[in-house]
Amino acid sequence: MSPKLMVVVFSIAGFALGIGGHYGWEKVTEFKEKKQDRKIASEIYVGKALSPISVRLISPDDIPDNNYEEIEIRALIVKRADNLGQIRYTWHLPEGVVASESLDGFLPDDLKGETHELVLHVRGFSKLEKKEISLEASAQRSDMRLGNSALISSRPEDSMEFIAPIMAEVSKDAPEANTIQR
Repeated sequence: MSPKLMVVVFSIAGFALGIGGHYGWEKVTEFKEKKQDRKIASEIYVGKALSPISVRLISPDDIPDNNYEEIEIRALIVKRADNLGQIRYTWHLPEGVVASESLDGFLPDDLKGETHELVLHVRGFSKLEKKEISLEASAQRSDMRLGNSALISSRPEDSMEFIAPIMAEVSKDAPEANTIQR
């Protein structure tokens, strides 16, 4: 083989190896990043209690008996993980409930553990009928959306969380209700 032909062959082979190596390195790096994101999502952020964002609604002291009174609903949002970026929040109101503030926005990108308080003034949220207001907070990390939400009811006494302990207590007192008669 002539020296010129060898230079051309080795140049093409080197170019092909360089392109292939670069492409392979990008794929390995991309795989490691996705694997790390999955690891973080599966190990740290499993379940609502371990979410990287904590959302808590504080019920007003007294929910009004009519739809004309304005009440204040407070929320606490805590960023419990680093590298989340901006947290977006959205209030979800039922039909007939009107707010005097904006229903969505962004929290500043700050340090882990920082607590932000939101206040929402609403009308139409009363004991007359069961209505629920929720707040959702989320952040985008790579290709994952991480978040949390909380809910407040105008009639908490109608919720399963309120009724279940009472029913459990009643069933302890009446064991014959738990037996099957033939």
